Amino acid sequence: MGVWVRGVWRSGKTEFLKKIGRDYYKNTYCVDLCVAAQRERLEQLYYQASVNSAGVSMDYDKRFVKPMFEQYFKEMNDADFIDSADSLLIIEEIQESDELHDAIRKLVRGLDAKIAFTSNCHGKIKAREHQVFPHGDTQSLELGAVSYLEFLRQAKVYPEYSAIKKIVLDKSDSDCIRIFNEVKGLWNDYKAIGGYPEVVSEYLNGMSAKSCSERSYAIITESIAVMAEKAGLAGYTEEFRSALAAIFDCVISGLLNPGEEIPINEYMSKRCNRSPDGLRVNDCTYGEIFGWLIRSGVLTPHPVVLGSDGCRVIKYMFADLGWLRYAVCSLLDKRPDLNCAELTLRNFVPQYLALTIKGLEKERLREPEDYENFTGMRSYGWKDQESSEKVAYAIHTYTDKKIIVDFASPASIAGSSENPVFIGKADYAIGKANYAIHLTDELGSWEAGSNAVSIPIYAIDKLPIVIQRMALGEFEEKGPNEEGVS
Repeated sequence: MGVWVRGVWRSGKTEFLKKIGRDYYKNTYCVDLCVAAQRERLEQLYYQASVNSAGVSMDYDKRFVKPMFEQYFKEMNDADFIDSADSLLIIEEIQESDELHDAIRKLVRGLDAKIAFTSNCHGKIKAREHQVFPHGDTQSLELGAVSYLEFLRQAKVYPEYSAIKKIVLDKSDSDCIRIFNEVKGLWNDYKAIGGYPEVVSEYLNGMSAKSCSERSYAIITESIAVMAEKAGLAGYTEEFRSALAAIFDCVISGLLNPGEEIPINEYMSKRCNRSPDGLRVNDCTYGEIFGWLIRSGVLTPHPVVLGSDGCRVIKYMFADLGWLRYAVCSLLDKRPDLNCAELTLRNFVPQYLALTIKGLEKERLREPEDYENFTGMRSYGWKDQESSEKVAYAIHTYTDKKIIVDFASPASIAGSSENPVFIGKADYAIGKANYAIHLTDELGSWEAGSNAVSIPIYAIDKLPIVIQRMALGEFEEKGPNEEGVS
């Protein structure tokens, strides 16, 4: 079975596969279909193999696939291709060749070597009228941006930080406060540079956050030019950027208005109608680019329940904070009302909470008979009696504890709202919450016996233990710190 690795351009797909080749395989071979000479020669050899195999009852006969690659590597690399189980063949950017893409099943079945395909613009294949996908012959793997926790674990301070079993500190915890402040600095740097692997690597090797941020901007700018070319708009990069700005404007409007549904197609259509005459991006192209951004990993869908009536919609967020920052500061720089720090929280928190809940699922936070009903974290928007919008994220545990996670207001909201809904067996009004968790940019705080706690956003990885204690009804007694956790 082959492996299909997807991800945004420059996300490190090929380097990831080459490292696997070095660590686990005796031989590693690579073909880059973005290079015209490599693509055209492999297509020619595949055509010849197809002609030679015509009329053979076995469609995936190894007598034809193996010689194709043997000849290719002899010509192009002056190397011997060894077709064995301890060989890894990497075919980069498979979407560049319709013929080879449709031949994936034959290539996988025709070789003993393991084959891995990479793709960064999967939307090109999706847009074709005739689609042939190798279902059952490939496993799909999406390589995303480096997450905050992955970033944090690579920092020198992480061993000291991970050894701290406290979430809320007092003034006497000077060493812990020093470490937490270092972690806060890392969080601020991560927000600035984003999660491109090569940029994160340069940062960890000593490059300044400012230089890394500029490097991330350069990669995204270059990737937009590549996207424009793949969308058939080579030479019209600025018009393509305008289309991206319209899409990202809609996504950000969804982040800023969590209690409202933003019909993205209608929104983009209105934006398109305001575009200058002669713009080569029409309604159809907007939709194609939007789908492309999702499939290539720039945007990620997030299910939302609006209000107590349980209206379900899908909103979209940036998979990488570097792309969010670029959208706000470069593509939408004419919107001075946008606060990048606020948008970062609105984008980061629900995605992290979704991963947290998945982790808690594995630890059986819910009873086994209810396990299948625990489908993940969702965000919720509602309006209070004064019609001022609030947003929170709600969790309903199998012990019937209702927890609201909030970052918008420093005031306690535990028991204050009647309207937000939660995820569980059904979506309905949560009533008064049992607990509240406030994510803050400062050191956390908790009063003994209180059912509300504030936790530093940069220490969000310590959140699961708090949720577990609340679920078990132990929080008022034990508090948020981890001492005594079994």
